[in-house]
Amino acid sequence: MADLLASIHPAKSLPPGRYGASTQTPGVTLKRLDKAVAVLVAGRAGLSAERAKSLGATLPEGPQRVVAGDLCVVGIGPGRWQISSDGDPDALVEKLDAAFSPEASAFDQSGGTVQLSASGPHLPDVLAKLVALDLDPNEFSVGTAATTVTAHVGVTLWREDDGFVFAVGRSFEPAFLRAFVQSAAEFGIALVD
Repeated sequence: MADLLASIHPAKSLPPGRYGASTQTPGVTLKRLDKAVAVLVAGRAGLSAERAKSLGATLPEGPQRVVAGDLCVVGIGPGRWQISSDGDPDALVEKLDAAFSPEASAFDQSGGTVQLSASGPHLPDVLAKLVALDLDPNEFSVGTAATTVTAHVGVTLWREDDGFVFAVGRSFEPAFLRAFVQSAAEFGIALVD
């Protein structure tokens, strides 16, 4: 596997496929999600929770993920939320601007952010190598989120029912994938596009 990783330019993303141990079923699966992403940044303190009701969502007050219809709202910092949807990025930004202006602004980040979903029986073993957080389900339950560094790459992650989702800057995706694949190699990993 080291030869394969060395043969792919470090700035290029790894192609879909199986990496690491040859097992009948991979210990971990990592899949790219196609979602439009906008980051909502509060322009001033005291953003009204009432405004979020027009979206059918609530704004988490801390590092949490809330799902409302096709919206996924993740608290990423004081007065900051990452809001994802399967819809059109421009329509999402317009919808968010209409809901929160002038107290906050929405910025389209869909061109600069990639979301990856990770699952599998050995995912906790892989994340123990990559993430310096206590991800035990008793401490980091479904819906809990965090913004941290993984292998020198800034990521926002949150727990889903069957694994984790990582939001990574698009230009850092190759570095993140390499670190993830190397950490999962002993269990076998499937990259799905």
